[in-house]
Amino acid sequence: MVFDIVDLLKRSGLLETTYSIPESYTIRSITLCGNSHVRGVYTSDQEHDHVTFPPEMRFKLPQHFKIENWPDYFAWLELPADMMDKELPRTMG
Repeated sequence: MVFDIVDLLKRSGLLETTYSIPESYTIRSITLCGNSHVRGVYTSDQEHDHVTFPPEMRFKLPQHFKIENWPDYFAWLELPADMMDKELPRTMG
């Protein structure tokens, strides 16, 4: 999962939509809740995909694994962009 933290903060109202100072954001912590298993959290000011990951962010895959088969084994979800592409189920409450 790829989170655009600045966009999420702007959408939530915690960060003004007009606030924009290049390279001025700092993330001090990330809290994940719910039923999830997280193996690693990485931050970057550049957008990457499974091919352009820096070495320290890459998954440890077997030597015989072909990178062009990556989408067959893993999902790539960018939020909130992919969240806006389809209607998500609403919770009761």
